[in-house]
Amino acid sequence: MIKLLLFLLFFTRVSSAVPICPIHYQSWTLSPYQWFNIFTLCLTPLAVHVAGGVPSPIILSGKKPHWTNRLALFNPISILWRYYAILDRRIRWSSSWNGTVLAASNAIFWREDHWDGSEEMIGESSHFLPHTPTATRVNFLSVSSLTSVIVAVQGLSAAAYVQLGGNTADLSVFFQPLALFGLYRLPSAIWLSNEAVYTETRSNERLECNGPAFGVQSLRGVLYRCWWAGSTIALMLFVVYESTEDGLCGCITVSSLAQRIFYSWLLISLMGIHTFYLAKGKSTTTVIPCMGDTWYKVFTCVVMLLAVASIILSSLETKMLKCNGDFSLYTTCPGLEEGCN
Repeated sequence: MIKLLLFLLFFTRVSSAVPICPIHYQSWTLSPYQWFNIFTLCLTPLAVHVAGGVPSPIILSGKKPHWTNRLALFNPISILWRYYAILDRRIRWSSSWNGTVLAASNAIFWREDHWDGSEEMIGESSHFLPHTPTATRVNFLSVSSLTSVIVAVQGLSAAAYVQLGGNTADLSVFFQPLALFGLYRLPSAIWLSNEAVYTETRSNERLECNGPAFGVQSLRGVLYRCWWAGSTIALMLFVVYESTEDGLCGCITVSSLAQRIFYSWLLISLMGIHTFYLAKGKSTTTVIPCMGDTWYKVFTCVVMLLAVASIILSSLETKMLKCNGDFSLYTTCPGLEEGCN
């Protein structure tokens, strides 16, 4: 029912507010320097989101994962699931939390033919630790902390930009809504660390852990899952509703429509997949349970293809608009002329 209401909200505002205008090829006026600047602004939020959310795989046994298995790691839905699962584990393992649990929770292990982020890997992976980790949280003077700060700044900037009705179909800010996802990193930021080192040599020493202090069905576990599901719905409502504003365009450009389809598809899938596994109680692994499923790999490819198609359309329609004074901006709106306000 929620999905249906959101779709109705989205398409009602698309169809009733302003008409859809034909595609306009406007990027022929851009210089090579402007293209370089546009793609730098465009890809920076994506690069930070992926670099900060995808850990280096730890191969414990079997052949190295095929590229199709690695591809799903870069799906924003997989990245956000990792953020959720690490904080969930920290909440439920409160009295048992130590350096070994922190290291295993942040790592992603490849065993034989699948990814494994289950709680059983906390003890099993300790065979591959060259020394016992002592840190129970991230060092504030570390790359992980710096990444969290950058992600937070980008997320707040994106929220302000979208709230103010910015033209997110403009290629330079195409991934601004994606930067909003980075705000979900903040609750677990002090336990997100990629500093643990594992070796390929298995030792006979195993570090014992006491196990979780609270189960999945405990009150704190249930409350956290409810908060996460509710926050994903809130994010989807915010992005879909605010991004439908077209400001001074006078019409919905093709690139704007393509971007709306892309983010609506991504956000609805995020809500559906996360909510399904939360309701099923399959939330104790830091690897989203469907990571190795064929349908999820195909879905990830579809998401990437939609992003590429949207970027191509936006590349055709983006132009630089010189406003009053020395101010200029990038836009896809065909109706705006020189001397904008």
